[in-house]
Amino acid sequence: MKMKYVYPAVFTREERGFFVKFPDIQPCYTEGATLEEAVIMAKDVLERRIEEVLERGEALPAASDIDSLAGGSDKKAAIKKPDSAIKKPDNFIAIQTYL
Repeated sequence: MKMKYVYPAVFTREERGFFVKFPDIQPCYTEGATLEEAVIMAKDVLERRIEEVLERGEALPAASDIDSLAGGSDKKAAIKKPDSAIKKPDNFIAIQTYL
């Protein structure tokens, strides 16, 4: 049975596209030329990082509450609407994966 993992990701618009980091799992970051590419790359890097941690027999950190990371602001965005998600410099999107 596959387990579901959900971690918040911080998407930052840059000149060349979007930089993505996962504050709860370090080091875990990536980038993409477009928002759609950045979301795909974020899911991929999160899956690889989770697999690495589990293979070493380590415990995964608890995921931060997206509201606490965003400070209760309108920076959080749903993964279902990535086209409209990034309007400010830093935005938070919950990325989920099954391993």
